[in-house]
This record gives sequence, C-alpha cells and structure tokens, in this order.
Amino acid sequence: MDSPAEKNILVLHGDDWFSISREVKRIVEKLGSPAEAEMNSMRLDGKTASLEDIHNAVTTLPFFGSQRMVILDGMPARLDKNRQERFLKTLEGMPPSTILVLLLEDHRRWRKDGGQWLQSWEVLNEGHWLVQWMDRKSNIAAKAFPLPDTREMDAWIQKEAIEQGGRFAPEAAHELSEYLGNDTSIASQEIAKLLMYVNGKRPVSREDVVALVSDAGSSDVFTMLDASLEGRTKEAQAMLHRLLDDTPPEVIMGAVVHRFRQLIQVREALDMGDDLQKLVSQHIIFGGKQVERISNQARRFTMARLKQVYHRLLDLDIQSKTTAIDLGVNLEVLVVELSHR
Repeated sequence: MDSPAEKNILVLHGDDWFSISREVKRIVEKLGSPAEAEMNSMRLDGKTASLEDIHNAVTTLPFFGSQRMVILDGMPARLDKNRQERFLKTLEGMPPSTILVLLLEDHRRWRKDGGQWLQSWEVLNEGHWLVQWMDRKSNIAAKAFPLPDTREMDAWIQKEAIEQGGRFAPEAAHELSEYLGNDTSIASQEIAKLLMYVNGKRPVSREDVVALVSDAGSSDVFTMLDASLEGRTKEAQAMLHRLLDDTPPEVIMGAVVHRFRQLIQVREALDMGDDLQKLVSQHIIFGGKQVERISNQARRFTMARLKQVYHRLLDLDIQSKTTAIDLGVNLEVLVVELSHR
C-alpha cells in the first residue's frame, strides 16, 4: 500500500500524530498559496459528519484552482454494512480534482500466529473492509505513521534535528531519548529549543541536553532556585557560584526561564482548580514526580509575582545579548531578588 504520487485518496494512519500532522501540512502546501489552500480545503470530523456531509464535501469542485482537499478526521461513525457500501460509493464517485485525506488513529499490536509472534495494525489490518476495498483500487494509498520504538528514537531525533535545520551529536540524541521516551511531539519541541540555544553554530551536545532538558542537569539549577525561594539566600548564592564555574550562564538562564514559564501555567491551573494532568496531556509539563515538584514551586508565588519575575528574566536575557553587562552577575542579583517574594 505504498504510494506513488498521483493518488487522490490518501489514508494516513498510526499513533504518531505529530508526524501525521506534519504530513497533512505538506500535502496542504501543495495546493498553492496559503489563500488558495484555505479556499480549497476543508476538514470534517468523521465522528460527527454524516455521509451526506462527506459526499457534498468531496464532490464540490475547487474554486480558482485545479484541486480541492478534504481532510476527514476519523472514519464515519456507526458504519454497518449498508453504510460502508454508501461510504465507498461516495469515494468511488469523487471527481479527480478532489484529494481526500483520511486520518485514522491506529496502533501496532503483537499477535501470535502459530508459534510465531507477528506485529500488525489494530485497525487497518488485512481483514478490514477498507483495506480489502483499497487493494482493488489504483487511486488510493495508505501510509503508516507508527510511534518510533524507544530504540529508534536516537536516530529519529537526529533526523528531526536535520529537518529543523540543525544537528545533534549522537550522545545528545541518546540523552534526549532517555529522558523523553518516544513522544515525538515533545521531542520536536525540545529539539527546537536546543537548536535555538546553540543558534546553528555547532551541533547540540549532551551537556546542552542535560542542562536545558533533563532532570539530571536541571536539578542543580532548581535546587538553587528552591534555596532562593525559601529564603536560604547564602546557600543559593553558593550553589550558583558552583554552577557558574562549569556551566555557561546562558544555560542557567535558559533553564530558569523555561521553569518560570511552566510555573505561570501551573499557577493558572491551580487558581482555576484544573487538574494538572491536563497540562501533562498538553505537553506543558511532564508527568510523574515533576507534577508535584512544579506545583509546590508554583504555590510559593502569586500569579502577579510570577509574571513580574518572568518579565524580569526576559529583560535580563535581552540585556545580556545587547549590552556588555555580565549575565552571571545578573543571575546573582536575581537569586537575591527571588528570596524577597
């Protein structure tokens, strides 16, 4: 079911929604300018769209262009045999000017066949009615987007870094994969942050990942912050001096800014009585122990004070890039300021 380019029905399935979304974006971009693409594309929720809605969407002719795209997010609901046939008839009646992109959540599963374990897709397997129909058609293709195995994440990270215009040292890719697992969406965000930090001047190193992302490196920074927030100013200053001995001040600043950005979002959730697991699902914070640690830190501040500190951090960061004022000195001043909440 691999696809040559001239197909007007594309089935994208899997559980790597970051990669699926990127593929959809690439397909939409081929429609032409953003204005043209907006006029000639629409998205339908398969769970709520009727068969009539789908029929009308895929049979409408394009405006001021040669092609129209319909993105159908999920299979139409409650498809008994009669409705399956009506759905397939709609697909068969599509004009060549319409591109239908069908998005399906799917997961790989292991099953035992005799004495051998095999891996297959949970939804689009060989017994599915859509797969059987696809095998008889020449204008339809399917492309699978499985989440990478954790053993494949090192290579995925290095490839994604190149895609974003930078490079990761192998040991840096391994460190990031050890911390994030195979969550490609979060990994892509962290890769972008790290590439921005090195500014294209060199590959991202393991030390960069440890300092800006992983608990292994950030713990000293946040332990220092805890000491400052709890009024143990001398202890915090001593820790900061040790950090500055072998860590660039930009790395420390990056970690502090990142944490205060998270603290603002956690404080907002706490004030509204929201479940912090929502922030985990939105990839704003990680799960596990980090939820308790960040929520405890956020409770030490009012929202107004958090925003004040955050803007102060941004001012210091800009100042370090545009003036001769030493960032390390500014960080020492900040540690003292944070002890006065």
